[in-house]
Amino acid sequence: MKILGNTADKGGQSIYIIMSELQELCRIGTAGEYMKGNYSDTDSDENELEGIPISFDQFQALTSEQIVKQQRPLEYICTNPQEDIWHLQTGAVQSIESEDQYWCGNTDEPCESIEYALMQISIRKGGSETTFISEKKIGITEGGFELSDPIEFNQQSYSGDIKIMKQMYKTTSAIQGNAEIKIKKDNNDSKEDGKQGWISSVGGITVRIYEIKITTDQSILAIPVFYIQDTNTQLELDTVTISGINFSPTTQAKGIVHINTIIGAFIAQNNVFENITIEGEGGNAIRFDNNINSTITASISNCSFKNINAKADS
Repeated sequence: MKILGNTADKGGQSIYIIMSELQELCRIGTAGEYMKGNYSDTDSDENELEGIPISFDQFQALTSEQIVKQQRPLEYICTNPQEDIWHLQTGAVQSIESEDQYWCGNTDEPCESIEYALMQISIRKGGSETTFISEKKIGITEGGFELSDPIEFNQQSYSGDIKIMKQMYKTTSAIQGNAEIKIKKDNNDSKEDGKQGWISSVGGITVRIYEIKITTDQSILAIPVFYIQDTNTQLELDTVTISGINFSPTTQAKGIVHINTIIGAFIAQNNVFENITIEGEGGNAIRFDNNINSTITASISNCSFKNINAKADS
């Protein structure tokens, strides 16, 4: 198919496809090669090729406004998620259901788990689940994400820089406010057995969190929300709210954010720590656990700490 000088009033200057299996059709071959013709992902207007993944009967029942909202450039469907952000969601929200499947990652087709999204980034960008990708971006949809088990970022994450951000962060399509990650312990202490933190990073991995709100299901946590350790491991929190945490370390004082590195860095800006209770062995909102051999670079700016009740050496 050769595209040259075509126009259309509504959408799809050269081709507009209506079919429920549009995603499957688009993904035959490599990046939609069988329907693109001379279309170029880098040079062509993305509105040249558009479509909507519903049946024709469903299409006829839509208003013009609904059609415009649901139609997509075929490039969006055929290639990696927009802005290389693989989005996550828990369950179904407004008819959008999360699923760990090969093509997941866009906001209307989110993945269900962090581990699967990290693996798919390596597969789809590098060709293998063990391909090292220097930067991996994970988005949390407006519907939110439940963290049902602690997650550790390590060498098996196959990236040195992992970013977790709200839906379409720093794009014109970004959602208003923060996206939410809810720690869902279900009052099950065994979930924390042998774990250092609910979100932890080891082995020199940098983790960056942007515009996320961290809450819980009101279970009492015995391990930190964030934990980093080892050499050259870094944590950045930017416009993060940590709210409604009941924290009760069982062996020694800990921090909601716990830094335990030999050589590392911690950056916190525009964050809110609020409505936090620390009991058990006590601790702090932010705690540095170092020794004479440790070198930690920390920058904490424009953060607020509200309604924090703490015990022991807090």
